[in-house]
Amino acid sequence: MGVPQNVVLERGLLRVIERPVRPGEDNFAGWELAYDVAIDGHEVLHSFLSLHEALQFVDMVAPATAD
Repeated sequence: MGVPQNVVLERGLLRVIERPVRPGEDNFAGWELAYDVAIDGHEVLHSFLSLHEALQFVDMVAPATAD
């Protein structure tokens, strides 16, 4: 069974995924949640401790377009 995930934002092929921190993730010790920016939900580009940082990263990599 997979780890529960919550897709917070989708922009093109990028997704921000909220997930629980796994035991042994030293970079996230003391935190309950992490936010992964992933390509099409598969390859994680970067993980962040806050949703704000993850959203800023997505804005930098794939700015929103005015439709």
